[in-house]
Amino acid sequence: MFYGVRPAWRHLWDQAKAEGRDWYYADNGYFPVGIDGGQYFRVARNAVQAIAPGWTLADGARRSWAFGFASSVSPWRQDGRTVLVCLQSDEFMATVAGTAIDLALEAGRHTDRPIVVRRKGDATPIAAALADAWCVVTWSSNCAIDAICAGVPAIVLGQSAAVPMAGTRLEQIEDPPRPDGREAWVGRLAASQWTLDEMARGDCWRALHG
Repeated sequence: MFYGVRPAWRHLWDQAKAEGRDWYYADNGYFPVGIDGGQYFRVARNAVQAIAPGWTLADGARRSWAFGFASSVSPWRQDGRTVLVCLQSDEFMATVAGTAIDLALEAGRHTDRPIVVRRKGDATPIAAALADAWCVVTWSSNCAIDAICAGVPAIVLGQSAAVPMAGTRLEQIEDPPRPDGREAWVGRLAASQWTLDEMARGDCWRALHG
């Protein structure tokens, strides 16, 4: 079980993969503060984010709770001036992503739009950063999920729960995907995160092994 992967224990992550063991990756939730005000954490099995495990909505109550997030999904934006590049930490890129890439430079090769860089820990609210965005480009930052919910298309280059609703190639910047089905996707993400109490009583484990 990993809450993030740091250089000091990266070898354990590699060992688990090499030995074919199940491994679990946790981090802040896709929607960290729930409708009930509780703090949520995402957990994925054999993945950094929910790609296949944990997609099933557990029960009627959780389905209703998840759809509360879906009700805030905005229509797809058809305008916007800038490309918002959301960077992750150098440590994450080196340790988890296993690569180093200058996203701002690479994005600029595919568009003449102004490139705006948002760094991890930026104090500017993400809603303000998205105000004039044509699209968001990131490796796997949660900013992609925030953008898609706000109606701003996203392009993700790494393993990300946003993939079903996003582009995956920088060549798509000028014509980013705007797929249908975001409400159901948001519901699945909301059901792929848990409070500590839910983890303690086994809800997370049962969902990941259902």
